[in-house]
Amino acid sequence: MAIKYYLPSFLLFFISFNSVAAELNLFGTIGIQAEAVSPHTSSNKDYIGFRDVYTRIALDFEHPVSEDLTFNAILEMPFDTANFRVQHVWDQKKDITDTTQRIAKIKLSSFKYGTVWVGKGWVPYYNEISAVVDRFSSYYVGYATYSTLREDELLVYSSPLVSGWKVNVARARGNGDRERNGKFDDRDQATISYKTKSTKFAVGIEDIGGLDNRRVMGASIAHTFGNFYIGAKYERNKSDLENKSILGYDDSSARNVYLEYTMGRQKFKG
Repeated sequence: MAIKYYLPSFLLFFISFNSVAAELNLFGTIGIQAEAVSPHTSSNKDYIGFRDVYTRIALDFEHPVSEDLTFNAILEMPFDTANFRVQHVWDQKKDITDTTQRIAKIKLSSFKYGTVWVGKGWVPYYNEISAVVDRFSSYYVGYATYSTLREDELLVYSSPLVSGWKVNVARARGNGDRERNGKFDDRDQATISYKTKSTKFAVGIEDIGGLDNRRVMGASIAHTFGNFYIGAKYERNKSDLENKSILGYDDSSARNVYLEYTMGRQKFKG
């Protein structure tokens, strides 16, 4: 059981340098929460303390190559405000000397042909399927999926939006499950979505591979009406795993429904 009070993330600073041909933006957000946790286990003690809520500092360089082509380079670093260290709040064994970046990628964007980027960043499957229900403003986000949030060595292509339709394909080299030979399989994703002014529907598949040939399939829908937002998501695993105590066993599934109401500058979430 956890009782939490959090200060929602807010814009900490934004500095922009620009010329006729390029723009450099330095910005950051900060978030921290207070929590009281009672695990009710013999090996974990109750505690009261502060936890960072994904504070970040980022640098974004943008250069228009032509009328229809824009180049971006983005670097985003985490900062754990509760421990005053440059580190992921959920992986405190890594520090500034490790690959601790949240985002580190270069991107080419075209209204006519779509977007392609390479590096480390948010995976399309999470953005299209899981993010519609993963909207709580606290540390406890990012867990509503069998997939992952961000990967490195990632190559992504996103089509332009055509009559509301959009396609994403991605490959994260060596970021899948472990093979029999000890190496990691590639992680492949494909999604397709349809969006209107108030509704979005998406389906996606992720091939995580590995020794157990694991794949995740999902569908999501999100709808906004007035001050209300509702999102729903369904995921199912297909794999060679039969042991039901192991994450990703064959035919295991997850169902999530999320509700949000906006009143002025306040949001109520459930």
